[in-house]
Amino acid sequence: MAVCFLWGRVQDESDSGEPVQLEVTEEHAGQRMDRWLADRLQGLGRRGAARWLAAGDVRLDGRVAGKADRLVAGQRVTVQRRRVQALARGVEEDPSVAFRVVHEDASVLVVAKPAGVDCHPLREGERGCLVNGLLSRYPDLRGVGFGARESGLVHRLDRDTSGLVLVARQPEVFATLRTALREGQIDKRYLALCAERPSAERCDALLRPAGKDGARMVSDGASSAGAHVTELLEIRRVSSGWLVQVRARRAQRHQVRAHLALLGAPLIGDLRYGGPARAAGAGHLLHASELQLRHPVGGEAVSFSEPLPDGWPLT
Repeated sequence: MAVCFLWGRVQDESDSGEPVQLEVTEEHAGQRMDRWLADRLQGLGRRGAARWLAAGDVRLDGRVAGKADRLVAGQRVTVQRRRVQALARGVEEDPSVAFRVVHEDASVLVVAKPAGVDCHPLREGERGCLVNGLLSRYPDLRGVGFGARESGLVHRLDRDTSGLVLVARQPEVFATLRTALREGQIDKRYLALCAERPSAERCDALLRPAGKDGARMVSDGASSAGAHVTELLEIRRVSSGWLVQVRARRAQRHQVRAHLALLGAPLIGDLRYGGPARAAGAGHLLHASELQLRHPVGGEAVSFSEPLPDGWPLT
């Protein structure tokens, strides 16, 4: 889970405004302050983080932060808003990015991301990502959400995962939806095509990154006690394997993929988690098919669905 940025819309750079507030999550506990800042803010880098820290523009629980400070879960970090605003302008718009708008109102978007498209850029000047496309159509998203590179995104999907993404259009809506997500109040359902039948209908193994790059998640052998649970709602035999409907309310990085692999049922095409290669095409077969939640403004129950994309070998 990424840290939560509670910030307003991008204003003129001379208008510093209230500092941007961030919270350290358990996933990032123990990291050095300079590396943490560089990882969280696209385009900053370790040198940029060091400059901010040396200038006293970053505070940790109210005191001036040092670059070698080791972070603890729950700590509050504040950054001068003018610094973050300058970075926010660096994410490029890209009208060529294809995505479908499933729902749109003044506070929320629900969009369908195709497989093969990253949710957000990782490097300065990168284009072709969902956020680049969103900003080209909805420039008001700039300055809402986790940070410049993740403008508006309430949650993310892996590059090869298709389906529904929830987007906030206002800072206060983003904060409300992130709280709902953290508390398990957003019902996220997926369709997964697995090579084998899963050995159980539930997995709650805690996951941790394997190695420094975090490219793969592995079990640490403990139960998450409800923090990260993957439920298998329906399992159906198809010609190419097993079609599984999955619910994961508070999905962390790679949770569905890693949990299915732990149940002996890796996704078809998910070579990273031991799945077999696809007979045609590339990438794993996972689709975010449904979202159910309370509207962050009106409070009414709303639900959205997206059918499977073409190309899944079901018959």
